[in-house]
Amino acid sequence: MNEPVTPETVAPAPAFPFLQSAKVQIAIELFLSISTGLLYALCFPSRGVPEAAYVFALPLLCFFMLRPESWKPRMWTVLPGGFIGWVCLIFWLRHVTWMGMLGLSLVLSVFWAVWFCAAAKVIDAYRNKMPLVRISANLGLAGLWVLLEWLRSWVFTGFPWLPLAASQWERSALLQIIAYTGAWGLSFMLIFFNLGISYYIKHLFTPKRRKAWYQKLNPDFYAAMGLLFLTFCFMFEPGFFHKRNRREIMFTAAAVQPATEAMIKWNPEFSWQVKEDLERYTTLAAKFDPDVILWPEAATPWPILGMKEPNEWITGFSHDLGIPLMMGSIAVEGDVFDKTAPWYNMLTVVDPKTGIAPYYGKRHLVPFGEYVPFQRWLPFIKKVVPIGEYVAASRNTIVPLRIGFKEYKVGGLVCYEDVFPQLARENVLNGADFHYVVTNGIWYGEEGMNLQHMAHSVLRAVETRRPVVRCGNNGWSGWIDEYGNVCYELIDADGSTDFSGLDTFEVQRDPLWSGKLSLYARNGDWFVLFSFGIMLFSGFMLRYIPDEREEIKLSGREKARRILANKKIGR
Repeated sequence: MNEPVTPETVAPAPAFPFLQSAKVQIAIELFLSISTGLLYALCFPSRGVPEAAYVFALPLLCFFMLRPESWKPRMWTVLPGGFIGWVCLIFWLRHVTWMGMLGLSLVLSVFWAVWFCAAAKVIDAYRNKMPLVRISANLGLAGLWVLLEWLRSWVFTGFPWLPLAASQWERSALLQIIAYTGAWGLSFMLIFFNLGISYYIKHLFTPKRRKAWYQKLNPDFYAAMGLLFLTFCFMFEPGFFHKRNRREIMFTAAAVQPATEAMIKWNPEFSWQVKEDLERYTTLAAKFDPDVILWPEAATPWPILGMKEPNEWITGFSHDLGIPLMMGSIAVEGDVFDKTAPWYNMLTVVDPKTGIAPYYGKRHLVPFGEYVPFQRWLPFIKKVVPIGEYVAASRNTIVPLRIGFKEYKVGGLVCYEDVFPQLARENVLNGADFHYVVTNGIWYGEEGMNLQHMAHSVLRAVETRRPVVRCGNNGWSGWIDEYGNVCYELIDADGSTDFSGLDTFEVQRDPLWSGKLSLYARNGDWFVLFSFGIMLFSGFMLRYIPDEREEIKLSGREKARRILANKKIGR
């Protein structure tokens, strides 16, 4: 006897036959991948839209949610989106090296592609799971994103540039969570929100007829909104709303941006010109009677430690001004003409009475810029890249700054060290009252690199609850308070931070955090371990909790019809 033909036994014809073409599928995947990459680039400064961070992943995630099961995402179609996104973000690196810019973009896009391919597999696995399993799986995917961002800060010497949390540098109300979780917690929330929104869109396109009322709800979306609301709740901690009433002035600073051209910085023919520019700007700044004058990274044309004449010049100059100089320079342990003597990119204070203070040496050097990596295993690289090498400092030195009868402890961060949260945390654990970042971004043009860099300082300020003072060769200079608010920035008449000039500003602090440590400063990257645990838990849920039964998906009326039909068949 032939089985009766019912709608359930007839395979539905595809609604759009042309979508079955492999070429069309690949074209759609590439388009969605590139769209996601461009939205990701739009999240960050400069000219960024912070709100794009809440939806940047939707093109690919919605595709994973809605695509037919016969469509399997390919690693090579996901990778171009990340590559194009990162090229847009670090395009300024081409001023130094085109190959380096393209190669670094490719490496960073691998982390991107790994996450999206994992997301595709997880979404396939929880298509027919109950809401609790889906929510835990989305939490696990958010944890994977955090783990990949953390790995990015260590692999190949580390480059944690622009974690997703940096997109919210202007949203201080959202930033307060990172004093507890580090920047990882904010990245976690943003990814989980993207996943919740994408499932909500899938929910809109899913037929709801023949479903019970409670199955028409979307708990995935509610969970995403709940975590966003919880993130906002951290701004109600003691001090956030009343910080202005408690402010105390630490000192008045005058920041000097000499905008010394990159190619003449170490050219002996222009050394005296660089020195004269520094003296001219600094003498003018002294007329405003600041407590301290700020110079950027490697401001002097010669090492002030290791050479007698520059040492005498800088100490005499500070003595004549009667004002301390807080500055970046070069230190040589020994004689500068000794080829075996180590060179350090350093930060120090030149006191008008006591001279040069103990210096902070840079701990995380720029590969292929300040040293050649992997020389021990690949010695030929040194011949291919013949650069002068610096040495990474083995200890974290806190620099004293005396202003009148007060003494502050300065936590140094040189060049791009403020992108590494571990270094800022070590400063605070060693007693730093504030962070001082000296940098030189003139190598990279005026296309947003300085503003991207500054966004990391905002994260470090909130994580450690310490003000961050910055001085750049051509920007960004100013200061950021413990709550991530940009309190002052040096800008010219056109509103640009990239210029040659100077200005003064007051640096303040909230005494509520004086001598106290934030939860993140005390415990470090605990949230990364928590994210790893969430990943394991979600994997367990996916593996051992079965799919929902068909009966559960049906409404009560449809269940009754099925039962009556089965009784008739039984008779």
